[in-house]
Amino acid sequence: VAGFSLLFRQDLGLFALAVWVVMTALSFRTRITAGDLLRFVFWFALPVLPVALYFAFQGALPDAAHKIFLAGMRDNRTNALPFPPLLIAPRWDAAGMTLAALRIFYYIPIAAVVLAAGRGLLALVRNDPAIVPVLPVIGFAILAFNQTLWRSDFAHLIQSMPPALLLLLWHGETTWRESRIARHALWLVPLALFALFFEYARIYRAPYGPARIAAEGIQPIPPYYAGHVAEAFRPGEPLRLAKARVRVGENESRFLYAVERVLDEHSAPGDYILTVPGYQLFYFLFERENPTRYIHLRRALDSPEEEDRYIADILRHPTRVVLLRDVAIDGRDERRFSRFAERPYKAIRNAFLESSRIGDLIVYVRNED
Repeated sequence: VAGFSLLFRQDLGLFALAVWVVMTALSFRTRITAGDLLRFVFWFALPVLPVALYFAFQGALPDAAHKIFLAGMRDNRTNALPFPPLLIAPRWDAAGMTLAALRIFYYIPIAAVVLAAGRGLLALVRNDPAIVPVLPVIGFAILAFNQTLWRSDFAHLIQSMPPALLLLLWHGETTWRESRIARHALWLVPLALFALFFEYARIYRAPYGPARIAAEGIQPIPPYYAGHVAEAFRPGEPLRLAKARVRVGENESRFLYAVERVLDEHSAPGDYILTVPGYQLFYFLFERENPTRYIHLRRALDSPEEEDRYIADILRHPTRVVLLRDVAIDGRDERRFSRFAERPYKAIRNAFLESSRIGDLIVYVRNED
């Protein structure tokens, strides 16, 4: 689990590894043999080593490690979103009650850790060895919840919830062992979380939805994940792209076909295009190449020298089209591409001409003069 987590969520992977190391060092009751250590190292390396070797053979391992583990700390500060307050008087309508329940869910991991830690302390006082396997879960739950404290949106809340749910189930099993109803009721927690997820998506899309969400003390982040999952349960229309034979909503298909027409008009498969700050899937869907080393750019680069390399890569390659969406990420004006990447933005404007717009996506084509 720690090895796969390190690939997909580097912070959680490091947390899992750190918890295992600490628990191994402090485990006075459980005898850790050399065989146990070798097995852990083997299973941890099994998913990680091939990826590390690939980066090493490309000469990119130090850069990848820096971007993943060190630059990520800066990403946390850049992407920070405030934690919702608990004590806000709700409005007594469906949306108000839903958002009040959602605020409560942000505090479930805290409650789970406090309950489990209290029960664990009693077990340690009673010299009960049954608590030993629960201690790493408590540690992992605390570390995993750290990401929600940094960036308090739905996606991070869901990612940090599993260890908290395990602690709740353990606490319920040991506290209400004789009450089947109480124990089974805890399984409703993840179901309620996902129900709130979809209801949040509905509220967000309503008129004045983001303003209403902000008034309830929750950061009004677009519910992309909820929207994508909900879309799968709706009748859509088939998307007839060579690399995407799926059903999508009518608006999404119109948007993607418009992008396809623009790219086919000004470039060919295999040509270089640039999408900023996001839309990295376009490179795959439309078989175009990225002239830079970055699949997306949602914050300022780390140094002026890195900005120089970024601009040089765009201009050095025969980049045919730039697709730019200069929106305020997370609703913060300082997180517009034209603000946090001012020099690359000006370089694009100087070397490319605005050709058209697809919604708020600006299409730039290379200035051949």
